Amino acid sequence: MSLKLKAIILACTLFVALLSVDLADVRAAPNTSKIKLEPCVLAGSVSAECGTLRVYEDRLTHRGRQIDLRVAVLRARSKDVLPDPIFFFAGGPGVPATADALSVANIFLNARQHRDVVLVDQRGTGGSHELLCPTPDPVKYAELGEGYLPVYVKDCLANLDGDPRFYTTAMAMDDVDEVRAALGYDQINIYGGSYGATAVQVYLRLHEDRVRSAVIAFGTLLDIPIFERMAYTSQLALDGVFERCEQDILCHATYPDLQKEFATVMQRLKEKPIATKTLKTGDGQPIMVNDITFAGAVHSMLLYVRDAARLPRLIHRIYTLGDVDSLMLSTPSGSIAPTLVMAVVIRCFETWASYKPDNIKKLGDSYLNDLQTQNAVELQKTCALLPDPGAAAAYPARAKSDVPVLILTGGADPQNPPENMEGYQQIWSNSLWVIFPDQGHNIDAPAGSCYPNLLSRFIEQGSGQEVDASCARYLSVSTFDITS
Repeated sequence: MSLKLKAIILACTLFVALLSVDLADVRAAPNTSKIKLEPCVLAGSVSAECGTLRVYEDRLTHRGRQIDLRVAVLRARSKDVLPDPIFFFAGGPGVPATADALSVANIFLNARQHRDVVLVDQRGTGGSHELLCPTPDPVKYAELGEGYLPVYVKDCLANLDGDPRFYTTAMAMDDVDEVRAALGYDQINIYGGSYGATAVQVYLRLHEDRVRSAVIAFGTLLDIPIFERMAYTSQLALDGVFERCEQDILCHATYPDLQKEFATVMQRLKEKPIATKTLKTGDGQPIMVNDITFAGAVHSMLLYVRDAARLPRLIHRIYTLGDVDSLMLSTPSGSIAPTLVMAVVIRCFETWASYKPDNIKKLGDSYLNDLQTQNAVELQKTCALLPDPGAAAAYPARAKSDVPVLILTGGADPQNPPENMEGYQQIWSNSLWVIFPDQGHNIDAPAGSCYPNLLSRFIEQGSGQEVDASCARYLSVSTFDITS
């Protein structure tokens, strides 16, 4: 046999061998990853592969302290894996992405058929060098009165294992891109809800060339001051509850003067707070509920449509019985907790998070005006005590993009309503905006329902132009609670 014939036979043999390789076993990340991934369990039941990537805390100079980022990969459900995974950005700011693993596994159940999902705890949270100011010691700071804040912040910064200037969204999105490269991915699909939607937009401005598609869920455009508008937008959501109750035969019959009762409750609590009967503070004292506390609890309930449907009954019970316990038991606890440094830094120094007290009431009257103004004043006091991140908090100015973008908005979201996404067409020419009527800041999304199916179709096609989003119009809205 000639050498030429042998070479031809060898070449054919190799070609046939390559054809016989199960392409399902060819996975981009494990073959090129610079991150050592090992089996792990997230959120108590989600199987994943976890590892760490060490990066510079100061990404501007790449000098000094290095920190470890926690990375987790939820593998695709089939062996036929596509090379562009889904990167999930958590809300907050301050929620570690890995803490959302259970809901991520659920909403991406279909999308994970052929794609991995990557979770990166944002720097300063969870397993990525979490930075906390300790829980305030009430005894230590009580004697200082209103002067406790400078002492508390100084104590925290003096003992902090990190430089707060570098715990910004821009630095975190550069982290994510370094994780992308370390895992061996060229392009990725990105998803973020609430603050995660903000992070998605920052990543797009910094690393657009690496994005195949993006999902902005229940978010606000970067150029709109969400916190300064929140009192106004929350009032719109509350007015929507009043209107739906009035149009609902049973709700209107049971609570015919709901708006009047609400206004009366606000005034009564402003004049004379009511003590809870069953709820106690850490030292065993009843919680005093005033108009500010009441407003915060109402806003919290407006975030979810099932909770908003309970508001008429709870308002009526305070109006008729002075029962503040039922409302307070329905909302998250306001107990004192450690302060997450990155969340404060982001709220203080990033343009999108502008929170000037004088701007809050400019949009009109709102039941939430006083609370938001009070929060803004307190935040300003804190911000004045922190080092300014400067360039570490900066990201490029808005630019037009043809990256496929899916925008998802709750029609009754008190924080990120449709009004906060107006003008998106001027940014993303290849986009689809889906509004879920009467839904709040989030929606229930069991596997196989409208929301995860919509995500799966969009990510699979890599475009919103041919995605059928009609299911959004038929999501159920919780019936009003009219029990005694």
